[in-house]
Amino acid sequence: MALAREEGLLKDRITSEREVLEARGRHLAARSSLDVAAETLRLYGLSDASIAALKFGEKGASAVPVRAPIGGRIVDKHVTRGELVTPDKALFTIADLSSVWVWIDLFERDLPLVHVGDDVAVTTASVPDRVFVGKIGYIRDEVDRDTRAVRARIDVENTDRKLKPGMYATVQVADPHAAGGEGDATEGLAIPVAALVQEGSAVFVFVETTAGAFERRKVRLGRRSAQVVEVLAGVKEGEAVATKATFYLKSESQKGSLGESGHSH
Repeated sequence: MALAREEGLLKDRITSEREVLEARGRHLAARSSLDVAAETLRLYGLSDASIAALKFGEKGASAVPVRAPIGGRIVDKHVTRGELVTPDKALFTIADLSSVWVWIDLFERDLPLVHVGDDVAVTTASVPDRVFVGKIGYIRDEVDRDTRAVRARIDVENTDRKLKPGMYATVQVADPHAAGGEGDATEGLAIPVAALVQEGSAVFVFVETTAGAFERRKVRLGRRSAQVVEVLAGVKEGEAVATKATFYLKSESQKGSLGESGHSH
């Protein structure tokens, strides 16, 4: 506006050419500042239409929306009102919970029974009457050296958001390659790893026969995870095994007061 006024005055010979040139310089500087501000707003995610709609002095014109690159819900906030933030600051954590991942550990022995694309039934304690249906989406190519298990990912639809991050779940994997395509992964009897007692190459446990009385049993083991181990022989379903004070029970057995078929009170 100032430049147009000076040019009009020059045309009417009311102002000098020098003043017009100065007005043009100020106009170019203002235009450059405006272009820089517009580019900054584009970097913040505003469209050209949104920038063009901004009015000088308009209330709230300085408020810049922060647009997430994905759709979802805010599950964590890392900023407070009035806080000065930098471009590398994470403001919110956003998750799309309409589809979730369930991670499981596969024993080496079970690997031939599980394949990418297999159907999986998922249940949780929070929704006991609901079975969530998923599929094996990924099987890691490496065996964990500590657990001797392979991590696998189950993709589960969660449109009603009943499944929450961090939940524990029970899964049953269907093996379409067994029993004519209708078999399930084999089940087994498992006990806590803490119940195992090593003596040379032999492994045994202490089975409670009556209240406070234990019998030492040699066991044959199968599949194993970090917490539980499959028992192929030596323990029957429903029998209780000691997971604490096993060092004391082992000492008693070595003294002869507790044999393979003996008892300790």
